[in-house]
Amino acid sequence: FILRDELTNLKLIRRQPEWLDGMYETPFENDHLHTYWADGTFSFSRDSLNSGYVCDYFEWDDARVGTKVQYNDLTALNDMFPDGLNSHYRPGVSIKRLPGEKAILVAQLQRGIFQPKDYPILSQKDACPIGESIYLNENGVAIIQENDNAHDSRYVMISHIPIRPLELCMPPPELVKRNREFLQDNPEPRVQSRFSIRPEEHLLHGMLGGRYEDFEAIQEYYEGYSLRL
Repeated sequence: FILRDELTNLKLIRRQPEWLDGMYETPFENDHLHTYWADGTFSFSRDSLNSGYVCDYFEWDDARVGTKVQYNDLTALNDMFPDGLNSHYRPGVSIKRLPGEKAILVAQLQRGIFQPKDYPILSQKDACPIGESIYLNENGVAIIQENDNAHDSRYVMISHIPIRPLELCMPPPELVKRNREFLQDNPEPRVQSRFSIRPEEHLLHGMLGGRYEDFEAIQEYYEGYSLRL
């Protein structure tokens, strides 16, 4: 917001790669459109937890990135977590760029909040038709037959999502205003490096059934990235 306040004629603020900008046509019921603007602001078409900003971005490799989001309205979480933890619910995904396609592969853990280290991979594009999702167990095997046991064994969801271009690269002022108000009420904690995991996030990951191995993978990557800076 310093850039916005100091440079009032600024036309573009970019906090993510251009290939992540756009309107994502998701396969999710009652939540079919996710829009991401250049500055990381997002808006979802669902009724709650539907706007905020990308609060973290890093590169797993040349064509796969990890991101996580911060929602700006936490009302829907009031009955889910103890007091003080709501603002630390910042779920992440890993995203695979698909060269030559206006689409991406997105991987999200079904338990916990961290970005999966080993997914998605390019070969899953053929197994997951565009506009659909598939579920894999912890061994990376697709879950074909849906039943109670299959649902319990879901480890990661892979979605093949087409992206439509934005009409404008920057978000509506109302969304920017909501993000600003959220940060005024919930200031970012001072940390030695942004490449660190809040203890509250680790706690939430465990509360939501996340594996310790997934936390370790992110922590190891962050530590290695900090050393490379």
